[in-house]
Amino acid sequence: MSNPNYVFVLDTNRKPLTPCKPSLARKLLTVGKAKVFRLYPFTIILNKEIVDVPGSLTLKIDPGSKVTGLAILSGCHLIWVAELTHRGQTIKLSLESRRLQIEHIHPKAKGGTNRISNLCLACEPCNIKKGSQDIEVFLKKKPDVLKQIKAQAKRPLKDAAAVNSTRWALFNRLKATNLEINTGSGGLTKFNRTRLCLPKTHFFDAACVGETLGISVLADQPLNIKAIGHGSRQMCRTDKFGFPFRYVPQFKFVKGFQTGDIVKAVVISGKKIGTYTGKVAVRSTGSFNILAKQGLIQGISYKYCQQIHQKDGYNYGY
Repeated sequence: MSNPNYVFVLDTNRKPLTPCKPSLARKLLTVGKAKVFRLYPFTIILNKEIVDVPGSLTLKIDPGSKVTGLAILSGCHLIWVAELTHRGQTIKLSLESRRLQIEHIHPKAKGGTNRISNLCLACEPCNIKKGSQDIEVFLKKKPDVLKQIKAQAKRPLKDAAAVNSTRWALFNRLKATNLEINTGSGGLTKFNRTRLCLPKTHFFDAACVGETLGISVLADQPLNIKAIGHGSRQMCRTDKFGFPFRYVPQFKFVKGFQTGDIVKAVVISGKKIGTYTGKVAVRSTGSFNILAKQGLIQGISYKYCQQIHQKDGYNYGY
């Protein structure tokens, strides 16, 4: 059975406190000693001030080209996990859709390619032994190794390039917080995960980054975070031929709501009586559409809606 994440806690002055178990958060909400402050990640705020100093926590991050693992530990206890999906592929596809053609400096017919590879064939002694020999001559007695190297040569390097270009930017941004920062290698992360017999996931990789003596897993149900951006800057929508067919309203906010907010609508009259929670699409008429677990609910008046999570450029789920 999966274990849910611990709940973040604030006192009445919004001072961060030590996260608590979901069961304790539920009791505090039930008896009225706390209210929901934020839905994603789930955070409660107490009705009183707390003077105690909260315990220290460790945030561990395992950067990836497509998905980054996040883990929070209290000592050796893993209490919160998440996986962040980046927008890189979405942006790449968007840019490719606008590209008209590729100009090759060296024509493909004469050996030109769309990429530059920098392949290290083997360790230094093997490279010295190989010298200037062709790889097929050097490995003619090792067809399996030759096949593996040729396959690796054709493998794109975009994932490694993405990680290399972002990990140091991430490190410098974290260093600017003046908090204690430690780093670790990918080999050490894999060694820790294998030694602790943890499955291969992005968030467990994050938990095993750096020096890790042991981990008590109290949370293994990650919050899935997907970067979606803040919408398009296009002032109109176009058909497949590029001609405009619908214009976008100038103002994004309608009655205090904007498309992408997560709302809770309690409809008490009409044909759509019920409670609906989900992402809202606003309309200038004040009649909104809500993408809820029941499906797409259309024509819900703003008067029935209550914002429970403001649009921030991300989608959330479990």
